[in-house]
Amino acid sequence: MDEDENLAVLGVLIEEGAHNETLEEMWSVMPTDEGVAAEPVTLDPSELIPQDLSSFQYDGSLTTPPCDEGVKWTVIDNPIELSREQIDRFQSIYPQNYRPVQDLGDRDVGYHYH
Repeated sequence: MDEDENLAVLGVLIEEGAHNETLEEMWSVMPTDEGVAAEPVTLDPSELIPQDLSSFQYDGSLTTPPCDEGVKWTVIDNPIELSREQIDRFQSIYPQNYRPVQDLGDRDVGYHYH
């Protein structure tokens, strides 16, 4: 958060593929219903970031109400993989884990190659 209380969010896309070992411990304690896991896990987020850091950026908002503006989004273009089983497990708890696509409006989307 900067001095104007703007946020920066780093997004990583996910596609179906290989079983993701980095998330395995978290998935093993994930609750069966929406809520808090029974025990904490230690996760190194850097293990979830692809080596190719090509990304796109845009100014937007948070994805949950009140959907406040002032968020600088950076989304890495190269997805990580989760197995179909891992995706299904998450979707069984959070079936509506997305925000409807928003109009581009007057936002500029910039692409950055790394």
